Amino acid sequence: MRAFRLPVAMSLAFALFAMLLPADAQPATKVPRVGLLRLEALFLFADPFTVTYQKRIFDLATKRRLATTCASLESTDCLLIYGTSRLEMFRLAATYVDKILKGAKPADLPVEQATKFELIVNARTAKTLGIVIPRSILGRADRVIQ
Repeated sequence: MRAFRLPVAMSLAFALFAMLLPADAQPATKVPRVGLLRLEALFLFADPFTVTYQKRIFDLATKRRLATTCASLESTDCLLIYGTSRLEMFRLAATYVDKILKGAKPADLPVEQATKFELIVNARTAKTLGIVIPRSILGRADRVIQ
């Protein structure tokens, strides 16, 4: 586990830790180490490990009363979810494939990235963790999971 000293994080009086896991890691052996750090929250990327062990990670995080923020819109157990839809990403990829199949050279195609991001608040998880989500956040959310 590695700690990062980012000026923004330090100005907000918190530390940022990154846990790099091998593909064959098991959450039961890795997530308990997080508890030793006295963390208050986890940010989970949409990587193969997180997707594969999503339910177990959330169960362990809930037992430790850790708020979770996820980058994958498909992670419905997270407290906060902010990211792009996989469906939208597949649509963008299909557009590229279509252009290439119609004769366009890949090197000539512009680089595109997602432009639509969604914020989802999970009120059910907030209640389980005893967290009150401010109305200002609820008002900005694209969706609230009850």
